Amino acid sequence: MNKLGITPGEGATNFQDLSYNISLPTNRIGTFSLFGFGGLSDDQDPATIDSLKWESKADRYQSDFISNTLYNGITHSISLGGKARLQSGIGYSVVKNAYNEYLVDDDYELQDNIQVKYYTRKLNLSSTLHYRFNSKLYLRTGLNVTRHGFNYLQRTPDNEGDPLEIRIDQAGHTYSQQLFAQAQYRFASRWTFNAGAHYLRLSFNKAQAIDPRFFIAMAT
Repeated sequence: MNKLGITPGEGATNFQDLSYNISLPTNRIGTFSLFGFGGLSDDQDPATIDSLKWESKADRYQSDFISNTLYNGITHSISLGGKARLQSGIGYSVVKNAYNEYLVDDDYELQDNIQVKYYTRKLNLSSTLHYRFNSKLYLRTGLNVTRHGFNYLQRTPDNEGDPLEIRIDQAGHTYSQQLFAQAQYRFASRWTFNAGAHYLRLSFNKAQAIDPRFFIAMAT
């Protein structure tokens, strides 16, 4: 809207995005799909560089916020006979969030007040097998492995005007692993019974959990 001359107010967010999805079917080795999206956004709230116009302390603060997202991936789907289908995929994502805040001093110089930078990167691999035993019994099982990379920095002063001190400065990576299985059985024309389990493990602290799932559904 800013480019059209319409300004909704101070600190308005600028946003732009792009996405794509390309299907590549083959005769023998299944169907491949390339997909992705990216989003760029920023928000700038300028300070008032004129002491005669300062009505409150907030007028002396300036901030810049950035939030960017990128994801690209490829999927593959192939039929394994008449009863089974295998779907697999791999994707890579990057998320960047940054916030900088400044204070205008009495000499109209911008002094750093807050500095935050969070970067997150993920590489994900997943595969799911769908198998239909007959018209009543269906099984879905698979795995999901993700590499989580991170780089976090946060700097703030003890008191306004003091030098920035590091509060957070961490970088590294870890992995998560997930396994799941779910069976669906149609025991009547309108009734189905679902049972399954989901397993999650985080390598960072070796935490793990198993989540059983059971429910009955009725079609209306």
